Amino acid sequence: MIIESYYIFGAHSRARTFEKYMKELHPGSVCKAFLYDNEEQNLYSIDGIPVIDLKNNVIVNIALPVYLATRGNIHGAVTERLKNLGFQDVIPVTPQIDRDLRNQFMPQEFVRQGRAYRRIEELCINIEYTTQGQEETVADQMAIYVAKTPYDATVSNDLPLHSYEQLIQVGKALSSETLADAVFFDDKGDNISYLNRHFSELTGMYWLWKNSNDEVIGLEHYRRRFVLADGWQQLFFEGKVDVILPVPLYVAPSLEENYLFRHDRRPWEAMLRIMKAGDMDIYEKALRFYRDNGCYSPCNMLIARREVLNDLCGWMFPILLHVVEEIGPLEDLYQNRYGGFLSERMISFFFYYYEKTYKIAYADKSFLG
Repeated sequence: MIIESYYIFGAHSRARTFEKYMKELHPGSVCKAFLYDNEEQNLYSIDGIPVIDLKNNVIVNIALPVYLATRGNIHGAVTERLKNLGFQDVIPVTPQIDRDLRNQFMPQEFVRQGRAYRRIEELCINIEYTTQGQEETVADQMAIYVAKTPYDATVSNDLPLHSYEQLIQVGKALSSETLADAVFFDDKGDNISYLNRHFSELTGMYWLWKNSNDEVIGLEHYRRRFVLADGWQQLFFEGKVDVILPVPLYVAPSLEENYLFRHDRRPWEAMLRIMKAGDMDIYEKALRFYRDNGCYSPCNMLIARREVLNDLCGWMFPILLHVVEEIGPLEDLYQNRYGGFLSERMISFFFYYYEKTYKIAYADKSFLG
């Protein structure tokens, strides 16, 4: 059922993304306002939609539904506050709702951009499976590494690892603790483990690039794992796929503006400056991509052929290492992870730039809480 009018609680990235999905997928629906009740600074309006502080006793229509487009860990408290104000229809935007909307929105958005959009499930429907012996050969050549540290929060809905998944402890150079279930460690061989506070899981990607021998290499997180259809390995074996990326998400109003709103601008400016000095064509196309587009594959997750990973990392890491050398540490621990934040946008641009060179497919990711 399409809701004709509604409110969105929240006025930042999640809220703007949800409003975009609803506007595009349900043109008859109208967001009457973005609501908030905390002390954060917000715009007075977003794309002509008012932003209302509920603490100011502004008159609102409590009969309308309210979608909670905020962090999930505050949904309970916000729901209670809204119901105390008289709202009855309060709907948390759960990861499942967000994923469903994103999966409906993204094919349409790619068509608007004139780009190909291939889902891993669709490619696996009519796949012809190999014999058992060939399957074992395929599996021996492929591995997905799950990045984890001793300091990660415990998840309540953890998933058992598949036979092709193995744990890699990242940031090992900065920790005296060793994960008992880790098989690989990012401080061995050629590594940048000591930069983990800047790069997060990306120190694992660097280690895989420099040290693994797999023909197909994947990287996931302890809390974010790919949802892969049966037969996905065969797609690589038959040459139908070169890389699997997470289904993109949309951020408003563009990748660049969204990044600068959420993060320290100095690493972003340094990244663009270094790109410009290295290759003007890549720089100009990256600038247009970041300023005119709001879609990117998050989380630094991928599964790629060895040669594709080599191409990506050979371009990306020299730029990122140069940025870290120039910027150094940031006092805010979250913002200090700028290498990992930049790389999400760089990986997405790289596969946009080479989308006619590589066969790209997209897969959902699970979020373990």
